[in-house]
Amino acid sequence: MFILMNVIPLLILSLIWGRFNTGSKSILRIIIWIALVFSFSTFYLNGVDWSIYYTRFINDEELYLAFEPGFVIYLKTLLFIANDNFGFAILLFYALAFAWLGYNLKKIKINEPLFIAALLIVFGYTLILEQLRQFIACILVFAAIINYSLNKSLPRLMVGAVIAATMHVSALIIIPAILLCKVKSRKLFISVTIASISLFAFLLIFGMKVITLLAQVNFAFRKILFYIEQNPISMQFGWLNILVLLFVGLYVFYSYQIEKNENLRLLNRFIFVGAVIYLYSGAITFLARVTFYFIFVAIFVFSLYARESYRRIFEVKSYNTLFLNLYFFVFLMFCFLSYFRNPSAPVSFGNMNYHVATLFDEREIGRIANVVLDDALSGESNNVQ
Repeated sequence: MFILMNVIPLLILSLIWGRFNTGSKSILRIIIWIALVFSFSTFYLNGVDWSIYYTRFINDEELYLAFEPGFVIYLKTLLFIANDNFGFAILLFYALAFAWLGYNLKKIKINEPLFIAALLIVFGYTLILEQLRQFIACILVFAAIINYSLNKSLPRLMVGAVIAATMHVSALIIIPAILLCKVKSRKLFISVTIASISLFAFLLIFGMKVITLLAQVNFAFRKILFYIEQNPISMQFGWLNILVLLFVGLYVFYSYQIEKNENLRLLNRFIFVGAVIYLYSGAITFLARVTFYFIFVAIFVFSLYARESYRRIFEVKSYNTLFLNLYFFVFLMFCFLSYFRNPSAPVSFGNMNYHVATLFDEREIGRIANVVLDDALSGESNNVQ
């Protein structure tokens, strides 16, 4: 329900976005920003992850061993500004995150409400609400991608990926992905992408001893080992995997026509790399999180087709555009339905607990955090038994 409460107004607004003038859009951007900041800040004290952030940062407990250094410095800075009031620091976090996202969306004329609505449907309960480190990393990577689409500066894109990796180490995947996308030969790009990602996936599945050894000397592999231990590898293939497999197949067969658009060639290739990675997410769960950066770009490219100048959300003038619309609609629908079938979702679908009164009450936040952690530990004990 929380996602629907935020998404429905945005979807309605996206239907008439092209009818607003520049001044009206500026006002609407501010309203959307205020609504998102208020909604996610006051809803933040749900789930489990927030309590871990709270206890570690308030107690300054081995922060640099638990989190990436960039994120530690960033959140500690926000806490300093907020005078160690965790609720106010979270409010500042969302205010800056959504402001930076909106600033980059404004650079390119797209249907902004549609982009944000799609983003909330795909990521709302997981990335945006709980996984703060990767959320800010995704925004930084997305900003680098936006700037690349404007100035074609590959070094700037690489620097953006490195900075994002200081927030969440998974952003390092962007560097080899971009290098793959720069391969001149279309057929070589496709074959090397599929082969290299498949080899890496097989290493994760069958080479746990190697991963364990690498984890002793490398932070990235230590994170990989942690995620695998939390979510053991199991051979599964869901509906989203099937849908992504369809995309991979269509890209392979129609790559010549797809890559004719030089302005979107790198972005389309980037999405293809993410799609191949996602194929293995059924077996290796954490790979789904790795693809968040690629899905950000996929939503962006899709939104480019819903041009800001259109008086309707889409002007379907070809079967290709119609197929793209239907495919993306089905993708969003599957993402939304995943909330109902995911037993480990951070927040139940029906949860509508907005903590407006307690957000800035440090004592109450501390009490709730202790209850959440006790319940989590109790649940782990029951699972062990």
